[in-house]
Amino acid sequence: LTGRPVELAGDPVEELAREGEECDLLVVGREALFAAAEGPESAFRRLLGVTPRPVVVAVPNAPPAGPVLIAYDGSVQA
Repeated sequence: LTGRPVELAGDPVEELAREGEECDLLVVGREALFAAAEGPESAFRRLLGVTPRPVVVAVPNAPPAGPVLIAYDGSVQA
């Protein structure tokens, strides 16, 4: 598993979707979604609507054995 950090300069959703075109999985810090003008919940919904890749939102101080939600639509792109 390899990854690389990306600094966002414009609309976070658009930039993450563009970066996601070359990835198998997007791992996004919750703070990146807070930077969106419409707020984190709307930004997350929009991101899920524009990228076919699975998205993981990482939150700071999450409990190590806490609950995890996984959603998968079964599409070829995902």
